[in-house]
Amino acid sequence: MSQADQNRRIDYIEFPATDIAATKRFYAQAFGWEFEDYGPDYAAFRDGRMNGGFAKSDEAGAGKPLVVLYAADLAAAETAVKDAGGTIIQAAYSFPGGRRFHFADPNGNELRRLVGRVTSVRRVLARSAVFALVASGLR
Repeated sequence: MSQADQNRRIDYIEFPATDIAATKRFYAQAFGWEFEDYGPDYAAFRDGRMNGGFAKSDEAGAGKPLVVLYAADLAAAETAVKDAGGTIIQAAYSFPGGRRFHFADPNGNELRRLVGRVTSVRRVLARSAVFALVASGLR
């Protein structure tokens, strides 16, 4: 895509992290993300589609950016989160765009995993001002 095509699109997401090493372990194990360190207080990530980073902070957790991650298999995603040391905050439930669950990483950052239809999810997200990375399909 050209720079003009990227205008007004989400380009990067940054989260606070109280423990950079633990954060990297969690996201690598749960989602297969790759990291590049920029000193001891910052790690950039690549998930294959979106880039972002984790910045060392004394505070992290709920009330910070909320990101919705697409999952082709919600049950497998929930298992991966638990196995990697994440905490399920809200069990899987149905919503107008499909199904999702809320979880927290080791820093307490809250995220959502969802499975649903892109068109429905976009309508829901437009109303709630939550950003999402989604793919088509309902499983």
